[in-house]
Amino acid sequence: MAGVMHTGPLWLFRAIFTSYNFAWPLSKEIVPGAKIQDVNGLLSVFCLLYILVLWAYAKVVLTPPGHARDHTRKTPEPPLPLIFNLNDHGPRSSLGSSTLKHGSITTTKNISTSLRASASSLGDISLTRLSYAEDSSEASFPQHFDNTPFDQHPKDSERTLRYERLVAFRQPSRTPILNATNRYCWIDGLMKPSRAHHCHTCTTCILKFSHHCDWIGQCIGARNHKYFVNFCLLTALVTFYTFITLLTCTLAPMPASTTLNESSHKLNPHIIIGTFFSTFFCPFTGHQFTKHVWHILHGQTLVESLYISRILAKEEEALNTVFSFWEFNDNWRIRQQWDQQWGSLHTEGNIWWRGSKWTEWIDVMGVNKLGWLLPFGVSQSDGLEYPMNPRFNGEGVLQKRVKWPKELR
Repeated sequence: MAGVMHTGPLWLFRAIFTSYNFAWPLSKEIVPGAKIQDVNGLLSVFCLLYILVLWAYAKVVLTPPGHARDHTRKTPEPPLPLIFNLNDHGPRSSLGSSTLKHGSITTTKNISTSLRASASSLGDISLTRLSYAEDSSEASFPQHFDNTPFDQHPKDSERTLRYERLVAFRQPSRTPILNATNRYCWIDGLMKPSRAHHCHTCTTCILKFSHHCDWIGQCIGARNHKYFVNFCLLTALVTFYTFITLLTCTLAPMPASTTLNESSHKLNPHIIIGTFFSTFFCPFTGHQFTKHVWHILHGQTLVESLYISRILAKEEEALNTVFSFWEFNDNWRIRQQWDQQWGSLHTEGNIWWRGSKWTEWIDVMGVNKLGWLLPFGVSQSDGLEYPMNPRFNGEGVLQKRVKWPKELR
């Protein structure tokens, strides 16, 4: 709640300031020729939307996102595994060469002490490099794309080489994210529930952590994600209504009897400021709403989507290295082959994908359709347990399509 006290009032001040600059010109009848009935109607609609926005704001701020410490007891630190390189058949550590010298291995206690010290300054820690290579064929996939110029190869084999170098390029993470080492929070000293992450701003682990929103000074997690979506939608509606109304008042033709002094309403600072704020915040909150709806439908949170985005960005870079922009057909074929091997990263390649956008939607937004618009009702999930995509193995590593359950291939 400390973040709410320091940052939340910034949004509240902006909301009050915008409403003042909307209501003042109308209530003072600065718009010449406007009928009192029309003015009252415009103000009534605005006040209704404004109350709904404040309601949603209160819900998202006052509803805790869900803290892992309230549901999970502190546990002893899990042992840290070593990486076994199948090529040299010797153990190696991702923590640095200094941890392994002349066959001696740094103790788990010393490593964990070092991790806690690092974690205190970095916030959440994920031991993404502590894993086991499952088999030599998986481990031998290229980690970096071969940039050998094509003019060094015979022309007749150039097309074949392009495909050979790209087909095996997609390399989803081999990190066992469900392994105890990767689930353990070295700051809070507990085993994080699925999809929980440590927020460095709130200094605690948040259930189904999406992001920390500085606009409202609160973390968005399992328990208040729905209200945040309601808040973004209602804010987009009220700012759009404000923009259209003030713009219409500004561009409205002057009555024939309007005097020079009365026409000065077009330069009224209240209308200018109100229009400016609504012009900026309408597309901003509208974008936030559509982005979170997309993430919900695909079973992702904002922080989870960043991992997929990084993989897609690397793939895009590799494709741009090989194909020119007009070779979009070949580009599309390679993507199809990648999806045929591993599945679509946003759905089949997402460990928390449940197989249906409808299932994902009601899990967050609830079954009450009116609650999709207004901030009441609760999410279906409590943020503690989530079923795993059966396309992943028991440690949370994506398998190739040939290893999926037969009914999912």
